[in-house]
Amino acid sequence: MKTLLHALWDGAVRPCAPARAETFDRLLSHFVPVESVLLTIDETQVQPRALSEDTNLVSGITLGDAIAEELDVDVPYGAVILIRHEAALDDLSHAAGQAVAELAIAMVGRAPMPAARRDAVLMELASLYALKAEGDAARALGLDPVAFCKGMSDLFRAHWSRAGTVRGASPRTDAARGRPSLPATRSRLSLQDISTEIATRYAMANRGTADVDARSRIN
Repeated sequence: MKTLLHALWDGAVRPCAPARAETFDRLLSHFVPVESVLLTIDETQVQPRALSEDTNLVSGITLGDAIAEELDVDVPYGAVILIRHEAALDDLSHAAGQAVAELAIAMVGRAPMPAARRDAVLMELASLYALKAEGDAARALGLDPVAFCKGMSDLFRAHWSRAGTVRGASPRTDAARGRPSLPATRSRLSLQDISTEIATRYAMANRGTADVDARSRIN
């Protein structure tokens, strides 16, 4: 994280144009109810993964504090910090799809659930997000569902490739056992809040099917 702090100090990280940042935030929050801060970084620098504002860069200095101090940018509590190459933001629908996939991976990774179930939960979330991208509300925001799904699938594919997991089939859209539902978007939440909600819904879904199985065995 020291490298990212040095990039902030050296001016390699900059605020995104306000209009673009606002559009991106509307697209992202339609799928994941989090506050986001969108920044750009020089092409010569490695593009960081999505990070929470409370990420410690060095002892006593969080990412949110460093951004607020160095860039004079308001960083809401619990916000997700997305630092992207300028070229990665040429198509905001594609960029939003990648960000949604990246956040889904982070949320499921944090959620207290069996590791063996995480891939299945990610597949279900991908299906739900893809369906939501086709909706009228998403289109009214200016989202291109094809570009969004392309960005999302590219990042999921890269994630599973690194993990050594092959995912050749398209995401399922049926009501599979243990299927999570999308968190309510009534307010902006932190990644940990959403992770906990996903895990709770996952547990409730599995408890319901487990009860049915138990009753069928007894009867």
